[in-house]
Amino acid sequence: KNKSQFPIIGYKHHNNEKKKLPWIDSLRGWLILLVVLGHCIQHTLTNYQSDILFRYIYSFHMPLFVFVSGYVSYKNKIQCDSVKKRFFQLMVPFVVWTGISALISSNASVIINVILRPEQGLWFLWALFFISVINTLCCHISYKIGVNEELVNIVVAAVLMITMRKYCYFAYPTIAKFYLYYIVGFYIRKHDDFFVRYGKCMMFPALLLFVVSAYFFQLGHMPSFLSGSTNPFYGILFNACVAVFAIVGFVEVFKCCFDKHMFLSRLGGVTLGVYAIHRPIMSLFPLVWMNHEGTLYYVELTFLWSIVSALSYGAVLLLNKNKYTAFLLNGKR
Repeated sequence: KNKSQFPIIGYKHHNNEKKKLPWIDSLRGWLILLVVLGHCIQHTLTNYQSDILFRYIYSFHMPLFVFVSGYVSYKNKIQCDSVKKRFFQLMVPFVVWTGISALISSNASVIINVILRPEQGLWFLWALFFISVINTLCCHISYKIGVNEELVNIVVAAVLMITMRKYCYFAYPTIAKFYLYYIVGFYIRKHDDFFVRYGKCMMFPALLLFVVSAYFFQLGHMPSFLSGSTNPFYGILFNACVAVFAIVGFVEVFKCCFDKHMFLSRLGGVTLGVYAIHRPIMSLFPLVWMNHEGTLYYVELTFLWSIVSALSYGAVLLLNKNKYTAFLLNGKR
C-alpha cells in the first residue's frame, strides 16, 4: 500500500469498524465495585491478605480492567492524537488529585513521592496512560518499518516483563506487569471473530480453572504451593494464568448475561471518577464499629462497601455537572 495515503503520525488496522458494545460498560461497572470492595477490605483488616474474598478479587480485577481498556482502545484507524486524549483523560486527574493530597497534608514532598512512586497515589491512571503510549508507539513504528505489529508488541511485552524487577521508580514494574493484559485486549478486539465463535465454549472451563487456581493466589508473593521456590518467574506465570482464566470466563459471562444492565452500565460510564474519589470518602468512616471476626464482619463490610460506592457515585455525578471539575477531577471533556 502507498504509505502516503495515511497520516504521517497514524497507522491503519485491517479490520471492519466495530460497534459500541453495551456489555463493556456493565463489566466496568462491576469491576469498579470490586475495586471499592477490595479497598474496603484493606481499610478494615490489618491482615487482609489472609482474607479469601480479598485474594479472589485481587487475583483478577485489575488485569481485567486493563484488558477492557485495551479492548476498547482498538480502532480500525488510530492516530497518535489518541495519546493527547489519554493525557487529558488520565494524567490531568492524576496530577490534580496528587496536588489536592499535598494541600490536605500540607506537605509538598507528597508530589515528588507520588511521581517517583505512583503506587502511593492513583497508580492506575498513571500506568494506563504510559501503557497506551507504549502501545501507540509500537503500532506506529511497526507500520513505519513494515513489521507485524503484534510481533512488535509481544517483543516489547517480553522485554518489559524480563526487566520489571530491575527498575522500581515511576511505576515501571506495574506498567511492565499490566502491558501484556492491555495488548491481549487490544488484539482480541482486532480478531474478535474467533472469540465470538468459540468464546461460549471456553467460558465454563475458564471459570472453573479460575475458581480453583485463584484459591492459591497471594498478592505480591508466590502462590502457597510454590512457597519453596526461589524463581519469581513461576509466581508471575501462575498469576498471569489465573488472570487469563478470569478474563476469558467473565468476559463471556457479561456478553451473555449483562449486555444491558442499567445500573452497572451507568456506573461503568464513570469508573475513573469513582476510582479517584472513593478512597477519600472511605477514609471518613471510623473503624471502631467494625467487628473483625466471623459473619458479622462481612455484614458490616457489605454496609461500608454499599455506602462508599453510593456516595462515590453520587459525588462523581455532582462533580460532572460542572465542566471544570468534571475535566480536572474526573477526566471528562
